[in-house]
Amino acid sequence: MKTSKGSLSVLLEETNLAYYWLGFILADGCISNNKRLGIGLSTKDNNHLIKLTDILNCENPKFRKTSNGYDSCGFSLQDTHNIPKFCKKFDIKPAKTFNPPNIEIFKKMSDELFLSFLCGYIDGDGCIKYQFKRKDVTITIHVHSSWLLVLKYIETRLFSILSINNKCSNSGVWKDGYAYLKICDNTIIRQLKKIVIKLNIPLLERKWDKIDLALKNIHEKVENRFIKILKLKNEGYSIGAISEILNITYNTVYNTLKSRGQLL
Repeated sequence: MKTSKGSLSVLLEETNLAYYWLGFILADGCISNNKRLGIGLSTKDNNHLIKLTDILNCENPKFRKTSNGYDSCGFSLQDTHNIPKFCKKFDIKPAKTFNPPNIEIFKKMSDELFLSFLCGYIDGDGCIKYQFKRKDVTITIHVHSSWLLVLKYIETRLFSILSINNKCSNSGVWKDGYAYLKICDNTIIRQLKKIVIKLNIPLLERKWDKIDLALKNIHEKVENRFIKILKLKNEGYSIGAISEILNITYNTVYNTLKSRGQLL
């Protein structure tokens, strides 16, 4: 791929935009000889990659043609002045797939910058997909095992930002030897999306559009039903009357109140 001139100076700034692309580059980028940045993606993400080349002031992504047509796009940029600074600032090492930055790099980030980095990292190495036969989604990151401590820090820091105390995700090493972080609770996922939308970062739409902010999971539906049942009970309605008003069975009303200790 032909290398063009450009500048990474914008990625040295303390902005949400810079930290989003940091996450994306840590996931999908390749820095060689401490002076050249290259990224290759599927052609479906060409427009997203253009957003990066535009702020780096380099040539737009080029398409690679094969016998089956165009199957990928990418760019290569040389900046001998700013790329070394970028690597030093964020402890980006050669063969970064097997050598993640020191965990202290992430600890120094403010909450907004950390979330911006995380979104870029998810857009690069993460997967947002629908759960089996359901409309809610799962966010999964699957990377080399050397990144396990980073994933565990991401998990802990994310839940701290969202003020979540209980265990709502899991991380570890799969049988294939790769580390993973998996978040399945859509209450958390929607809360994350609501926050990061306000950060004014270029989220990869084909991934984040799968998260329906209006969708309620089974736990939220059960809680909302309990609130309605309890309100009617406190107003003096009988279990039979509540079941008719809410169009649910008598047993559902009875068992809901019993399980919450509200039959006294």
